[in-house]
Amino acid sequence: MIRPQRLGHVVLRVRDLDRSLAFYTRVTGLKIAAHKRETGQSFLSYGDDHHALALFEGGRDDAGPVDRRLTGMSHTGWELEDPRALDAAREALESDGMEVEQRTGGAGRRSILFPDPDGNRVELYCDADTCGRFWERRIVIRTRKLGHIALRVGDIERSRDFYAAVLNMKVTSEDPETGECTLGLEPGRRDIVLCRAPTAERPGGEAPGLLHFAWRLEDFRQVQHACRALRGMGMEPRTTLHNVTHSIYVQDPDGHTVELYSDRWENGFEAMRTLGPMSVPMDIETGERAGPA
Repeated sequence: MIRPQRLGHVVLRVRDLDRSLAFYTRVTGLKIAAHKRETGQSFLSYGDDHHALALFEGGRDDAGPVDRRLTGMSHTGWELEDPRALDAAREALESDGMEVEQRTGGAGRRSILFPDPDGNRVELYCDADTCGRFWERRIVIRTRKLGHIALRVGDIERSRDFYAAVLNMKVTSEDPETGECTLGLEPGRRDIVLCRAPTAERPGGEAPGLLHFAWRLEDFRQVQHACRALRGMGMEPRTTLHNVTHSIYVQDPDGHTVELYSDRWENGFEAMRTLGPMSVPMDIETGERAGPA
């Protein structure tokens, strides 16, 4: 059984590294842990780990070729406890017939990568050293952590079973009518949200892949502050009231959707189970539904 400790990081392909770096350091409050201009890579962190988000310019993965047309998610990274757990995971995946890519990096870092049923790459890794050097940047919005990622998938049940089996995740909520399923590494957590893609090649960016990734804020006042700050940068966030969160959505320079949210309830998943998912326009001044019920 593979038992990740947490969702470690997300890697995004971007067209312009400097432009995206400025966006994420301002919008999420992340600091630069490492910046490799020669390879077109930036790694961002809150300061208690090596990175929570990585930006790869021009579709580069490691030292691969540049293709500025490529944007989107490169992979998600899940942290394992130690090298023995990583070796056991590799053996289990290979025994199931999966093609597993092995990698080694600096400071004793080891990882394996493999595709999920829709081709989204999954990385499992462990580290011998998580030290980093952090550069100060002006912070506009202070997020607390990477909250969750939302993926469009071709088959909800197939992807649900994959993440439950491979990453030992628990189904937190499931709604066959809306085509959404939420999974967490522990009961009551939301680490991955699976959303049904109507077809595998639907026009308009609806094919399987990254739907959005979310950053948790301290409370609703911080969501209000974030909305004002983003408007001050010339953006117009979409404000949404969910059953479990107050959320705003904005697109980064390459069109990746970023959610900034605060939890509405201490046990929001009880509301999710009893009321189901909800997405309605939100009045940013009151935190209530905007317009008629």
